[in-house]
Amino acid sequence: MTFLFAIVVFVIALRLALPVLAAVIGILGVLLRGIVEDGDIPAAGEKKESIMLTREEDIRDAAVKRAAEEVMLAVRTSPKTRGIDNMSIFVVDGPEKEKLAAKMEEVDKLSGGKRPTFTRDAGGVRLASAVLLIGMKAPAYGLNCGFCGFPTCEGKNAQPKVPCAFGVIDLGIGSGVAAAILSDKHIDNRMMFSIGYAGLELGWFPEGVKAALGFPLSVSGKNPLFDRK
Repeated sequence: MTFLFAIVVFVIALRLALPVLAAVIGILGVLLRGIVEDGDIPAAGEKKESIMLTREEDIRDAAVKRAAEEVMLAVRTSPKTRGIDNMSIFVVDGPEKEKLAAKMEEVDKLSGGKRPTFTRDAGGVRLASAVLLIGMKAPAYGLNCGFCGFPTCEGKNAQPKVPCAFGVIDLGIGSGVAAAILSDKHIDNRMMFSIGYAGLELGWFPEGVKAALGFPLSVSGKNPLFDRK
């Protein structure tokens, strides 16, 4: 009797549960159909198309570095006095960029605060993705022009720390080429002598380079290099 009673109870419970199970299955079916129609789950026989996104902030620093490399080539081919190439050109980023900014602040500190622009410009270096530096060696070009303050090139060469005026002119031409191309590529930049000075102090330039300039390179919603105080 107990066994028969258990069977009867089971049948009754099953009949009561079947409508509930059917309702649950129906709701799940509707939900799954909606997901498939929205494209979240591919329908039978279909392949889900993957979407690859390249976000600007993910490639920004690498893109700036590639642009800087192209600029270095353009600076190398810029016009030079008598076709003599005395230029040194390179780009720094990462830890070297921080070393550069720290040296700029050190120059100001050692001057007793008389070079505050070095500390100010160090902030621009830290905000940049990379920094371009251009330097020029000092030897005279043999033109005896007197532009450097000495009547002859021989007199100038007796003062090796004094750069040739034409070398400085070539540095300016190359820097102008760099600024123009960076502008064409929509990379914010600003020419800074403080960067070149710090690069010389760090010994990054080859022997004989006596004059240098630098460009912090930045890409952001607003150019941070012209917020001067």
